[in-house]
Amino acid sequence: MLPPQESRNEDLIRKTLLQKDSVIKVFEGAKHNLPDETAQFSAHEIKKIAESVAEGDLLLVLISGGGSALLPLPVKDISLAEKLLTIKALASSGATIHELNTIRKHLSQLKGGKLAEIAYPAKVLQTLIIVSNTIFMFLIWIYRCKKY
Repeated sequence: MLPPQESRNEDLIRKTLLQKDSVIKVFEGAKHNLPDETAQFSAHEIKKIAESVAEGDLLLVLISGGGSALLPLPVKDISLAEKLLTIKALASSGATIHELNTIRKHLSQLKGGKLAEIAYPAKVLQTLIIVSNTIFMFLIWIYRCKKY
């Protein structure tokens, strides 16, 4: 999986207090709250981080805005396009947000507690926050803490 061509929030990321060697990693999610290749790349990178943590580590996951579109990593044998078509069809048929999220969970490698399962035996703290000053900015901040 290739990284996205450019950051939609490059100036914001560059202007933050994060240093180049910071342990905090910033991943962008989907533009317009629809899963896209940038968000899928980010989800894949987040999965790799979760796979790398160990017992005694803390994986802190902060998700801002549109969480359902931020981690689009479909289960094996389903493409991102197929997952998006399924969600759009359900939404246009009147599915509730609870119903949509239930389907998203079952079509995802990371949703519904699966990210925490991947990171086990590390501890995972995940929370939804709003760090956006524009409707199009969706960020995921991942922070890996080692116990010393």
